[in-house]
Amino acid sequence: MPIHLSRFLVCLISSQIAAISAQELAHKDVSEEPGRELTVTDASPVLSAMLSSASSPNKSAAFSANAAARIELSATPIIQPMLGATPWDWRTTIPGVISLGQYQFCDSMPASRSAETPYMPGGSFTTNYRTFLDLIDDSDPTLKTQIESARQAVKTPSESPVNSGNPPDGWAKVTDEAGQLQWRLIWSVSSMPSDWTTSVSDDLAVKFSFANNQNPDVKRSLLVGPYQLQAKLPDGDTISLSDDSLQSFSIEFEASGWVAIYPGIWFDSGLVNLAQHRRLTFQPGYDHASFFGRRGLLAQRKAGFLIGSNPTMSWSSRDPVNTKIEAATSVSGGGITLEKKGDHFVKIESQGDVTQYSVNPIYTELFIIGVVVERM
Repeated sequence: MPIHLSRFLVCLISSQIAAISAQELAHKDVSEEPGRELTVTDASPVLSAMLSSASSPNKSAAFSANAAARIELSATPIIQPMLGATPWDWRTTIPGVISLGQYQFCDSMPASRSAETPYMPGGSFTTNYRTFLDLIDDSDPTLKTQIESARQAVKTPSESPVNSGNPPDGWAKVTDEAGQLQWRLIWSVSSMPSDWTTSVSDDLAVKFSFANNQNPDVKRSLLVGPYQLQAKLPDGDTISLSDDSLQSFSIEFEASGWVAIYPGIWFDSGLVNLAQHRRLTFQPGYDHASFFGRRGLLAQRKAGFLIGSNPTMSWSSRDPVNTKIEAATSVSGGGITLEKKGDHFVKIESQGDVTQYSVNPIYTELFIIGVVVERM
């Protein structure tokens, strides 16, 4: 069963979320757009406290023992909201094989370890870890064997993944973008989408939202900024609503918990610990800060991620655009597209030329809506 958190509301938003897929958005530098600012508010400590109160992440009974160590969250874990909800659709049907999406998400380092920024992907953790091992000064005879063993653990197997049976310890097979099977250092997760349970009582349901600046709960938000909503018309055309015609916008998720990410047994926590405590030396030109400073190669990693389900999209829009919206077949925003429920969107209320709408179709997909960051 997932760890359920107390009821709360976290507001998230990004610029042009509706027009850009979550994957494209991850590579978009929003900060460079003039007039578009994202603000992480003081709700972050609230979310952190709720997360740290959970004794453990959601864990599958079939969770692999190939993980190096159980995650231990600090008293104030770092939470970074996603710029848009990302579908959690990882599938594994063949033993020893993990999906490309799972590998890339787990291996991608957060670009920052600050709780005051939204999540943006950085470099590859396994690539940087290999660099760390290569640059350790191995002249100390008391550590030479351990260092050599750690380096050997990250050497790519010589046998082709196509012809091999079960992967060696610490390794997995991943099908790349070209459809070719490749060896990759394994990342394990405490739960997969097929293990997830989202049936929770109203008293335990978690409320996350993407919302705009005019949302009344904005003071309890985690991330606030510009917004956009798109509606798809029956003829295939789309209309975009932004500040002029959109009065408010939010997407609410329910039934949430979190999933832990573990490095495989290729990760030598002992060597990393020695380096963190300045008990290792490095090749000339490199020092402790090169790896564990704010911009170090191993400054932070993903320790887990937050899951949301059952999204409800609500918005208030102004005439005359409402006529087109009511004819639309679907609406998109915050990385999510929701089809019209029945033959209409639910009207909550109307005041003058402003109407509030809501749509909550039967939706079984799960979404990654935040990242737990561990400082190394």
